[in-house]
Amino acid sequence: MAVHNRTKKIYIISLFLLIIFLTVSLCTGRYPMTIQEIGHILSGRGTDETAKSVFFTLRLPRTVMAFIAGAGLSMAGSIYQDIFRNPLAAPDLIGVTSAAGAGAAFAIVYFGQNAGAAVGSAFAGGLIAVGAAVALAGMSRQK
Repeated sequence: MAVHNRTKKIYIISLFLLIIFLTVSLCTGRYPMTIQEIGHILSGRGTDETAKSVFFTLRLPRTVMAFIAGAGLSMAGSIYQDIFRNPLAAPDLIGVTSAAGAGAAFAIVYFGQNAGAAVGSAFAGGLIAVGAAVALAGMSRQK
């Protein structure tokens, strides 16, 4: 029962910290905003057009993308740790990071400064590394 209560406290504290950091991210920048201004913008009450523009074109997309990227990275790390049954496991353990870098370098050399090609090739390189690791693991289990 003590473990359940501890886990529950950790989740509550994590959620509280997430809300605080999301709020700080929405409020900070070159054009400072208060929580009240953000509340007025979201409710549609009279606010400055510059504040609306800054909020909807800069602050909100930045905060949402940071949240999505953090969630994705944490899920990927958790999956790696679960697969390898190792709390210190990371993508570079089986070469995914190096293969993604090689894929991006390949795209830069052959396709120039095309960001889409670099991202796609980096993703493909990472997938190839994962596929190779899974295939090698399967071959070693058959012996």
